[in-house]
Amino acid sequence: MLENTTKSQGFSLRTTHRAWADFLILSIVLAVINLTTAGMADWGWMKLNPSPWLLIPLFLGARYGFGWGVSSGFMVAVLIYAGRAFYTIAHDDPLHPMPLGQIFSDNLYFFLILPGIGFLTGETQGLLSGRLNAAEARVAELDDKRDQLEADLDLAEESRFQLQEKLALYGAEHSSLDRQLRAMFEPSAGAIFPNLLRLLRDISSVTDAAIYGVNGEQLKRIALLGSDSVLPESLTLQESEIIRLSIERKALTTIREVWQEAPEFTSPHIAALPWLGGGGKVAAVLLIHRMHFLGTNWRNFHRIQMVCRWVARYVDLRVQANSASTTGAGNSSALITSPRALQATLNQAQNVHREWKLPSTLATFEFTEPVTEQIAALLPPAVGSVMRPTDVGSLEGPPTQPVFKVLMPMEGVDDAENLLNAALQAIARVPQLAGNVVGNLGMTDEGDATEANL
Repeated sequence: MLENTTKSQGFSLRTTHRAWADFLILSIVLAVINLTTAGMADWGWMKLNPSPWLLIPLFLGARYGFGWGVSSGFMVAVLIYAGRAFYTIAHDDPLHPMPLGQIFSDNLYFFLILPGIGFLTGETQGLLSGRLNAAEARVAELDDKRDQLEADLDLAEESRFQLQEKLALYGAEHSSLDRQLRAMFEPSAGAIFPNLLRLLRDISSVTDAAIYGVNGEQLKRIALLGSDSVLPESLTLQESEIIRLSIERKALTTIREVWQEAPEFTSPHIAALPWLGGGGKVAAVLLIHRMHFLGTNWRNFHRIQMVCRWVARYVDLRVQANSASTTGAGNSSALITSPRALQATLNQAQNVHREWKLPSTLATFEFTEPVTEQIAALLPPAVGSVMRPTDVGSLEGPPTQPVFKVLMPMEGVDDAENLLNAALQAIARVPQLAGNVVGNLGMTDEGDATEANL
């Protein structure tokens, strides 16, 4: 408040000085023009109508407001009256002097119009200034509201992401998708495919389904959910048009699409989803026979497709890791892959975020200064000791100062921070790494990272 008052006083002082300067400059200019044109015989251009002297109150009233417009008009009137009076005293007949009051009465309109024009222009300037001030106040008010709305929007976005992370997917209130996926790959979890079918039952209302391995034209059942009366142990492609179409298209195929593309065929099954293995070859097919009626919608089909895509990705990564003998770096369930495989998994996580608004989290662990390759090789086992089955890690960068990245698909900030803190604690227990590593968190929905220094 004190600062605003000081600024206001400084503005008023500058305005006063500038107004006086404008008044004097205009008065001198008009006086010189008056003397050089009409001479002393018509001092003040009183015979002219309108008089150029009206410019002074007109200009000052328009520029500085009511006070300066009226007061400058009165000052000009007084100066012109005084000049005319001195001239009359000096040149009139001494025996018959002209009354000085007659100067005023003979030119009443002229003397009144000077402050009058200042009044009009001053009032006009006041009205315009009032509107300008109101507009500026409105702009300031809108700026404050915009800042408040931006803050509310940030809070709403944060709350929305937290809600999505807790529910995992709309319509799956009783299951947390990332945790169930993680549980499927625990060493004690058992076979993957039966667990996958049970997960689809929990989150997508699938009641009868089977997974068939594809070997040429032959299909052999490798997992079953529900009754086997309509899902036999073996099939051929000629026996199921919906499976044939899904394999040809390498995409989810529903009974509706079978009717559209091959109306002469029918199928007792609802949908088929091919399982793409290495090189894009179809290795298996998920065949859905029955779902709850309210669950038979495109959102559920997309949900099934997304879950199967993730499971297929994990299976493929674990096959690659086993062949490279890198699984088990510090943890029997830790998944350590190549930088290229990690990037492909990150791309898939970003696609899931764009489609489902489920952000994933990427943790990076960096050395603060170059180290030997032997010390750098200690970082993956240290972080791997706290990694979960669905976390994907990769060591990349120069050998003497590499970066170890850990992708946590569909993982929220809270759980990611817990893993980051646990990893930093594990690193601190390795003497060669303690004090030389920093950890960062970044999400697929934002560019900023949260840094935690060890």
